[in-house]
Amino acid sequence: MAAQNAGEALAATLLNWPELLSLENGELTLQANLRLNSNEPLAADAWLDLKDVSGVMDRTALTNLSGRLLFALEADTLTTALRDIRIGEVDSGIGIGPIQLLADYEANLAAPLRGQLAVQQATAEFLGGRLRVAPRTVDLSNRPWHVPIDVYDLSLERLLQAYPAEGFSGTGTLTGRIPVAVTDAGVRVDEGALRAVSPGGKLIMPAERLQAMLGSSDAMDLVVQALQNFHYSVLESTIDCDEEGKLALGLRLEGENPDLRGGQPVVLNINLEEDIPALLTSLQLSGRVNEAVTERVRERLQQSGQEAVP
Repeated sequence: MAAQNAGEALAATLLNWPELLSLENGELTLQANLRLNSNEPLAADAWLDLKDVSGVMDRTALTNLSGRLLFALEADTLTTALRDIRIGEVDSGIGIGPIQLLADYEANLAAPLRGQLAVQQATAEFLGGRLRVAPRTVDLSNRPWHVPIDVYDLSLERLLQAYPAEGFSGTGTLTGRIPVAVTDAGVRVDEGALRAVSPGGKLIMPAERLQAMLGSSDAMDLVVQALQNFHYSVLESTIDCDEEGKLALGLRLEGENPDLRGGQPVVLNINLEEDIPALLTSLQLSGRVNEAVTERVRERLQQSGQEAVP
């Protein structure tokens, strides 16, 4: 069945179909078997094939989802298997993908969302590099859920290009780990870390934007001057983010600006803050995401009385 038609049919049939989930393209194939014998509980198994399914979930666009989902119900135990799941891209403002997933899930039917999720494979391409969640079992009945994300060879150039500020550029690759925790209040990151791979690279950041971010003082003036053309050998960053999306970066840089003080070595320690929800809203309004996402963001801003300006 075409994904759009299937989505409309499911939305009209299922009481718990997400209101802001819409399917646009692709194909869904569902087959189910029920076994009902006297004096025995209901048993069932089913599989769902997905081929190049695309759609929008709230403010996130998803493209080219393919793979198979297997379901089984036996003696009040629900099991689900994700097989050969591949997603072309997930985009909430910055695209992630392709994504590959392989996992199993088991739960009691009385509490279907409080089971055990066993992840065998979870990888994604991101900004020229790769993200990976190592194989692990997550107990969904016990929060917080800890999901450390390993980062490999992320392109600093592409990261700065994705940031909605003109004039930022750089070279180099980053590696590290981002320990994600899903709590009752949302998603949190504590003591994440990224570092540049040797031999380092270059950072160029315009003075006006930096002054707006860092403020004005003698110490900050030196930072601003240095970052006009900074050749770094060390770039290390701590990463913390609370459930409201307030991101705190602790950045340490070692290197020199050949145009400043005769190229003498400089060590910079900078603390930066960013509002992730506001940043994503800006990106979603910039035309980089699915048109349906942009329209939903504009409608939400209008309802709240805010200006829908990127």
